[in-house]
Amino acid sequence: MKILKTILIGMGGLIIPKLVFAGVMLDKVKTIATNGGYDANNTNEYSLTSYAGTIVNVVLGLLGIIFVILTIYAGFTWMTSGGEEEKIKKSTKILSAALIGLVVVVASYALWNFIYFKILK
Repeated sequence: MKILKTILIGMGGLIIPKLVFAGVMLDKVKTIATNGGYDANNTNEYSLTSYAGTIVNVVLGLLGIIFVILTIYAGFTWMTSGGEEEKIKKSTKILSAALIGLVVVVASYALWNFIYFKILK
């Protein structure tokens, strides 16, 4: 139970900076909108673009945290397997699934960055 509490507290400490960073991005969004010919004076931290940016950043951050947790769990399972083939196969499957998930998360983050900064700019 202590491990679960520690993980949850650690995840909270990693999510809060993401929310703060998403708020800082509002000024960049306003600049991009103004350069594009839109009236950005009506945009505030409660606009749809701000919410979308915050949600995407938080979700991608959480997925990165889940990847790290799965990698640590797979490594721990592998190291404590004691040579048992079943445990080694289990940890290998977990690690490969986590790596595939990481590739998907990085690709989605790259796509989000491209859409957010290149197309909206």
